Amino acid sequence: MNLIQIIPLLVIFAALLIVYDIAQKYFIFRLFQKAKDEKEREAIIALLTTRRWR
Repeated sequence: MNLIQIIPLLVIFAALLIVYDIAQKYFIFRLFQKAKDEKEREAIIALLTTRRWR
């Protein structure tokens, strides 16, 4: 496989990562909009920033 065959695959992969990132940010934005008060927003932030490794 030479470089000219790999470049289109890399472009598609990068585009998929960008779309995934935008969709994730939109989902979080919608969660914040649906939150009723500041405590609910803080709970959402706590859930999103807590990382649990198993």
